[in-house]
Amino acid sequence: MLMMVMEIYTIGVAIIGILTSNSIVFVTNFVIAFTGALASGLSLYTVRRMSRGTDLLNTYGLGRMETISSIVVGTTMLLAALFVGYETVSKILHPAEQHGGLALFIFQCGIWLSAGRGPGPG
Repeated sequence: MLMMVMEIYTIGVAIIGILTSNSIVFVTNFVIAFTGALASGLSLYTVRRMSRGTDLLNTYGLGRMETISSIVVGTTMLLAALFVGYETVSKILHPAEQHGGLALFIFQCGIWLSAGRGPGPG
């Protein structure tokens, strides 16, 4: 359950990144978080259903739910990989103008925070 909450949080952060930067990296992070949340949710549902045991509708058991969950997650990952691949090629062939904005601000904050610290341990 905690993993699913973390994935949903990551989805929110990725959506903000997508809207502010138009970056394929945030799209990829969104896809990874979405498939992780989907897998966690389906797994949680399957385990809860399997813990109840068989009933009149599912006399064969619920082991096939695990297989169906895996097919759904795998199909989602395949579609996401095709989408990310298409977006990547599209952005290489037709690059968009970058405005910086929030990303530039965060970069400058990172430089400011690390100023004066020198090289790391070693």
